Amino acid sequence: VNVRCKLAMVTTFLKPPKGLINVGYKQLSTDIPPLNQATSYHLKNAVTGTSSANYAIDYEKVMFSDGDLPEAVNPLVAITAAAKLDFSWDNDAPVGGTGGTDRATVLAYNVEKDKFTMLPSAAARSAEAYVLQLPPDWSADSVHGWISFVSVDGKEVSNSSYIGEFTVL
Repeated sequence: VNVRCKLAMVTTFLKPPKGLINVGYKQLSTDIPPLNQATSYHLKNAVTGTSSANYAIDYEKVMFSDGDLPEAVNPLVAITAAAKLDFSWDNDAPVGGTGGTDRATVLAYNVEKDKFTMLPSAAARSAEAYVLQLPPDWSADSVHGWISFVSVDGKEVSNSSYIGEFTVL
């Protein structure tokens, strides 16, 4: 019963960003579907609690992508306007690498509403910023934020980086 409860919680959480996971985990194995890889990772690493009565997602350990591109350097979220998250990062693209053309994927999860807002390919790494528009009814809610990068051709990804928990204006 406990294993089924944990699996149900993880699969329910991962279902909405399935499209991101399909890109973010496809680099790891051609034999195992990306969603199965992500589910396995989260069951082992991103669930707290000891029984179905107290299982919870450990948002800091959630990973929507796992790859070899450089991760975001100094990722931050600033709250400067209503229903918006201002993502920023440093462009550390190596010379001879992507040159900063790889694309940022930004993601926010609203705990209270159990909803995601995400935008794949939101901005080039070289842009060093992107403002994610959230639904207006998320005002005063708590959200968790992540960022990752994907190559222009979609074949390479970075590990996703957890940025933190924020209260939306």
